[in-house]
Amino acid sequence: MASSPDRSQQARESYWRETSRLTWIVVILWFISWVGPLILHYPLNNIVIFGFPISFWFAGQGSLVFFIVLIVSYAFKMNKIDRKYGLQED
Repeated sequence: MASSPDRSQQARESYWRETSRLTWIVVILWFISWVGPLILHYPLNNIVIFGFPISFWFAGQGSLVFFIVLIVSYAFKMNKIDRKYGLQED
């Protein structure tokens, strides 16, 4: 059976692994949301809503909404990971 310091080290490594994985997922999603509309700019300009191309709506409102959703979901997931490892804030 592993001693307490070994378990503590394993818990820290597991916590860091989960935190790092979640952070990379958020960074990748952010990058896709940033580069995607740039790559698809010309095809998206063919779709017009209320007199403006849809790329305008993605740049003006869609990206802001996506970033807020991304931040809130990251906070909830991190709180869940913190509770799992007993590191939650009161």
